[in-house]
Amino acid sequence: MPTGSAIASGGAVVIGGGISPTILAAGTTAPVTAMAQADNFSFNVADAKATAADTQISINGFAVAADKLTIDSVTALGAVKLSTLNGIDGIAVQPNGITGDTIINFGTNANGDPISLTLVGVADPALVNESFI
Repeated sequence: MPTGSAIASGGAVVIGGGISPTILAAGTTAPVTAMAQADNFSFNVADAKATAADTQISINGFAVAADKLTIDSVTALGAVKLSTLNGIDGIAVQPNGITGDTIINFGTNANGDPISLTLVGVADPALVNESFI
């Protein structure tokens, strides 16, 4: 928190719900794990497309009843279900019936590598609360 005449700066701000975002950083393949309380996972597509480093992140423990996914992309749709995004801005939302996971593919990065998020254990993308900003 800034003091005196200091100015705070940073990325997007999520207002409401009391959930601080967990930033899914572009250029990483490190998995993340949801906490016991409600989580808001935030992902910036433009950042991932601009980097040459791989962005393929698995989210473990995503709870469809409590957790939220915020995707910053070209088209702002507001609060929708994840399944609604299939085909928008080149996004492919693919449930994997064999593994029980949902894969969200955002196209390729600057190096031609795929950009994806995997919701481990989430078989139905229609259950996922998502905000497309």
